[in-house]
Amino acid sequence: MQFHIIAPLILIPLVLNKILIGILILVLLILVNIISTFLSLYYHPGSELGILGENSQYFYEWVYIKPWTRSSPFLIGVFVGYILFHHRKPGYNAKIRTIFNFLNWNIAQNLMGLCVFIVFSDLRLYPSFYFSRIDHIIYQSLSKVFWALAVSYVIYACETKNGGFVAKFFSWKIFVPLSRLSYSAFLSHQTFIFYFYMTQKRLFHLQDINLIYYYVGNLLGSYFIAVFLSLFVEAPFIGLQKIFIK
Repeated sequence: MQFHIIAPLILIPLVLNKILIGILILVLLILVNIISTFLSLYYHPGSELGILGENSQYFYEWVYIKPWTRSSPFLIGVFVGYILFHHRKPGYNAKIRTIFNFLNWNIAQNLMGLCVFIVFSDLRLYPSFYFSRIDHIIYQSLSKVFWALAVSYVIYACETKNGGFVAKFFSWKIFVPLSRLSYSAFLSHQTFIFYFYMTQKRLFHLQDINLIYYYVGNLLGSYFIAVFLSLFVEAPFIGLQKIFIK
């Protein structure tokens, strides 16, 4: 919600054709996000491991849920939205040469894989293999930026007809009802997951099959709640909004 307040700082210069100023403000805000995350973790040992660390309470209260440490995906998304709006103008050709499109897709996939799997060996092979504290701090500071950049290219490529079979897959009609529930699932999933974990009476074992089982259960549970949240909260307010706009 707070991010909408800073969005005009980027959009107004872009709309006024002050592209360089808009990009500079965007980069500055992303740097604030990265630096604030880095310093918060650096000066509070044990928080760099997130919820698995000795200082997980600090990580959750001052890194995980604070807007200044989570703003980079929103900021990057605002800029990508502006680019897509600009590219939809009549006569604009957004086609990317095959070699560059292939390269960009590989970079996006590698960034996603890096964000998801780079810490896997750290957890799986501990204590024979273990990243240093500064490595974890760098990961926590940059992973959201890298993930947002990768997802942004996937969205851009699919929207500009550079997505190939990936765009066709994401255009599958089965995703339409799920996409309408996505916002309600986003709002409800954290409460559902926290309730599940906080009510357990025994320790968890970090095994692959256990985590897959928990993931599927949390996903289905979150979307089950999202159905009712969408029907009784989101949909009525959307109807009221349409009435007031008319």
